[in-house]
Formats: sequence, C-alpha cells, structure tokens
Amino acid sequence: MLEQTSVPLAWWDVKRLLDRDLSPIVHPGTASQVLADDLRTCWGGRGIYGLFRHGLLPGVRDLGRVAGVYVHATDRRLSLDEIRFILREAGYRFSPASVEPALWRVSNLGLFRTVQGWSSSGTWCTHWEGSRENVRRQRAVADALRLGRRGPDLRAIVTRCADQADAALKERAQRLA
Repeated sequence: MLEQTSVPLAWWDVKRLLDRDLSPIVHPGTASQVLADDLRTCWGGRGIYGLFRHGLLPGVRDLGRVAGVYVHATDRRLSLDEIRFILREAGYRFSPASVEPALWRVSNLGLFRTVQGWSSSGTWCTHWEGSRENVRRQRAVADALRLGRRGPDLRAIVTRCADQADAALKERAQRLA
C-alpha cells in the first residue's frame, strides 16, 4: 500500500486500504506490528510509516535517532527550534515537546555533540552539533540507521538529509525574516 502513495500513512490507513482490497480483513495489531517490524518501511512518527522516497530515514524507529542523524548531517550547531523545523519539513510527525527529551535519550550514542553555555542574551542554552567528517560519528549514524557499516548507502542518506536540512533552514530563515 505504501508503494502506491506519495506520502507516509498512519498504520490504520494502511489497514483500511488493505481491508478494502484484500479478504479476509487484517487484524489491527497485525497491521501495526508488521509495519513496525518491516525495515523496508520508514518510521515517520508515532504510528506513521512511509518509504525512503517519501523523505524518511530507513532503519530508524525513534525520534531521538532521527533527530541525531539530521544533526550529524547538517555538520553545524543547531538549536532545538531549528531541529524541530528540519524534522517537520522532512515529514516527521511528533509533539514539539518530545524532541529535546528524545535528543537527551540518545546523546550517549555518539551521533552528535551536545554544547551548553550562556547565550549572548544571557540565557543558558543547549545546542546540538554535527560533524560529518568524524569517523566515530559516522559509525554511530550507520548503527542508528541499521546499516552495519559506513559506505555508499550511508553517504547517500547523509547527503539527502543534509540537502533536506539546508532547504528547511533556508525556508525557516525566509519565514522569520
């Protein structure tokens, strides 16, 4: 069903399409579990699945790892608001308040570096910093994507993530101007 759509779908929409086209009716638990377990599908948020061509990351099944891969790919220091905007523009669906705890949960995986300090306005702030050329971080990203190793697939995914992030940050700057 995902092959026939141009956007990611909620698991219940996939189930409804299957029920329409197949007999017997698919059990709801089966539909959601098969989508969650099948690594050909890409996770797009709670209960949302799509394909790589829909703009989602392969192999990743949680918001923290998704955000970490995008931070890594940007190769720069990002604020929480910038990360949220990038993820939304890439097609992910989530509660805005869930991004920061998700980043903290995966901060020990080596996907990015967390930088904390005082801003020029005198407030304490946290930023997340990517480093595409760092081999240790590349390995961590390959593990997060379940690729097993660095190679052409990792480079292609990271390049696409960087392009998506650049476009999103450009759009954000235009909206804020």
